[in-house]
Amino acid sequence: MKISVVVANRAVIDPTINPENFSQIGDTWAGWQQWHQCHQKNVICHDTNTAKRMIDLGFHRACKFWIPESVFAIANRPDTVGFYAGDFVHEVQDQEEIVALHIASSSSDIVVMIGFDWEPLHTVDPILLHQRANRDGLIAQVVNDTPTTQWVITDDVPDCLKERPNVMQENVKNLLQDA
Repeated sequence: MKISVVVANRAVIDPTINPENFSQIGDTWAGWQQWHQCHQKNVICHDTNTAKRMIDLGFHRACKFWIPESVFAIANRPDTVGFYAGDFVHEVQDQEEIVALHIASSSSDIVVMIGFDWEPLHTVDPILLHQRANRDGLIAQVVNDTPTTQWVITDDVPDCLKERPNVMQENVKNLLQDA
């Protein structure tokens, strides 16, 4: 049974937990924004300029670095860099989270989601609200499209996923104890 752990871009990890221990649960995935906190095995970067800059700095030698296929060609196809097809047709908050969930779920029996923020945004900015709604909708779509994958959410389960038979809630500390 293969397990993957996806850490949200904005996850705030309990200070009593060492996020590097997430690898005891399974393969770890997160956006480049979490590298300093988690040192995850798989790092997603969807932004072209950031991805090119990180490759120029040799970041891809410290992890499995994943970038869009369109950037892979521009970056001279580095050997140790993974790439994925597709792009976002709508403005989406935290694109790396969506990509990580897609890639992780494509090869895992269980996907653990850590630090995903489902709380309503405290803003009246229609663009931010739209981007967040798109993110939440795309996450729900990934879960709905993978009925044979068990999804474990370590935070409150959002309304859009509560009725899914393949979604459950568990505490991070319990997952680490069981690993």
